[in-house]
Amino acid sequence: MRRTVVLATALVLVSASAAWGAGASRPHHLREAGTGTDTFVNCVGADAVTGAASQAVSPQFWPQPSGKCRFHLAGTVHGKPIFHGSYDATILVNFDNATGNGHGGFCWRWGGVLTITNQPAINSLTEQVHGAVCEDGPDMSPTPATFVGRFTVTAGTGTLQGATDSGRILIQEDASGNDTLVEVGHVRF
Repeated sequence: MRRTVVLATALVLVSASAAWGAGASRPHHLREAGTGTDTFVNCVGADAVTGAASQAVSPQFWPQPSGKCRFHLAGTVHGKPIFHGSYDATILVNFDNATGNGHGGFCWRWGGVLTITNQPAINSLTEQVHGAVCEDGPDMSPTPATFVGRFTVTAGTGTLQGATDSGRILIQEDASGNDTLVEVGHVRF
């Protein structure tokens, strides 16, 4: 009897292992953290507010008329499943329909695409990201800001081919062109 139970258990484990290996994706924890730099690109009204060309504008958050601003982030990242690599993101901040942050500043909606790539550039994750960005405190120029939102993995390359799933994202911008990125969630591959 005992031998039958052990044999049946072994068969179940082998069958489950074969199913996982037959193209089925498995969930993995995703935890990535990094630091980098950021710039505004193609900002409506940036030259008028700061007197500088939009590509040279240190990130500052202000309500702009018909204000949509492209925000570019790039830096290094480490964690799981990308142990050591880089991140690159293009985010569109929509300065229309601002809401108050409760401290005399403003919040806006944002969305874009983030790619995390490992150091030898073999494995990568592409994500759709979206959320709200708020000034950290009262409205002033320049002011630090915090992006809070969600990510959805839309693609992967290398061993992450066919990756999917989602989680939360936090980006802190220091108003001097530096940012910190943290992601926590799950990824299936």
